[in-house]
Amino acid sequence: MKPGEHVSPGQVLGLIGNSGNSDAPHLHFQVTDGPTVLGSEGIPFAFRSYVIQGKATEADDDFRFEANGTEQKRASELPQYGEVIRFP
Repeated sequence: MKPGEHVSPGQVLGLIGNSGNSDAPHLHFQVTDGPTVLGSEGIPFAFRSYVIQGKATEADDDFRFEANGTEQKRASELPQYGEVIRFP
């Protein structure tokens, strides 16, 4: 990806990883109205659809995954903090 490049639905934007000061694999994602982080404002957005698989919880300075037993489909919203999701 190049700065200012437009993206399309379904296009891979990044991969989940565990680098830097991190306790667990994760991905930071932000939509802005300009090409620079400090000179841009965040734009509200929602995912078209995703499935909640469970929740990541912190225990003893480590993260644990707790499956919810039944996957929960969501549409036109953002996941809540700690939810582990997948895209259909």
